[in-house]
Amino acid sequence: MKRTVALTILGLGVAATASTAFGQAAFLFSNYASPYVPIVYDASVPGIGGTEVGAGEGVTIEVWWAPGADQPAGSLVLGDVAEISPLFAGYTRPTQLFTIADFSTVGGSPTTYTVQLRASGTAGGQAVDSTSSRGPLVNTPVYAQDVSPPEVPLLTRTDGFTVFVPEPSTFALAGLGAAALMIFRRRD
Repeated sequence: MKRTVALTILGLGVAATASTAFGQAAFLFSNYASPYVPIVYDASVPGIGGTEVGAGEGVTIEVWWAPGADQPAGSLVLGDVAEISPLFAGYTRPTQLFTIADFSTVGGSPTTYTVQLRASGTAGGQAVDSTSSRGPLVNTPVYAQDVSPPEVPLLTRTDGFTVFVPEPSTFALAGLGAAALMIFRRRD
């Protein structure tokens, strides 16, 4: 009897969850379309400044998003990672589909999401400045994947997206400053 009651409660819980479950939505992203704006390193980085970010160089391009238009950068969550094309440095893979799992829509109508690209990882042996390496906030419609035919918009804006890498001299100066503080602190 206890087992039957437990299974009944479990079944009702699953049914309630299934009725409020979210579907999946998607959008395509590629900056290899007009206007052609590649993702580049900051011009001040010695050796690589101004060049396009290539595949396998240690830089990760993250796609952050939040439901709704014009959301603040602080409300975005990490959604997925964009792949840099191995054939065209500075450009993302043109057929990469980004899916949003917790998506809700009515009748297949698009919902607007705020999307931003951010960089992390290493470049030229230095850690990427992930606070400065952010693209513009872009509003894009996102469609349910069950819409037939699939209406998946193509997000193409990367203007203003530069990967910043602090110069090694910045770390050297920071180290000297910390050492000076330690010396003065010990004297007191």
